[in-house]
Amino acid sequence: MTEILNLGEVSIIVPAIPLNSREDGGHLSVEPHREFVDRSEAIAVEAIQLMVGSMLAGSALLNVINVVKVNYQDMGNRKSKRKTARPCIWAF
Repeated sequence: MTEILNLGEVSIIVPAIPLNSREDGGHLSVEPHREFVDRSEAIAVEAIQLMVGSMLAGSALLNVINVVKVNYQDMGNRKSKRKTARPCIWAF
């Protein structure tokens, strides 16, 4: 996992094992630094940074890798096998 941008409460990362290869459009993850079960538990600054992070990740995929369409998915259930896990937004 490589962090490409830290917004303070949220980071944009390149996962060690992406779901989509760069040749197939790429994959970035937007993850909060604090653990919570659902993004509805995010405080205002975390919620804003999750949105900004997903917009920046999508823009990077569109402008750097030249994907045609970005698919945003809230993938908190894939993050961890723990009962509490950090939700994350994946941009494909």
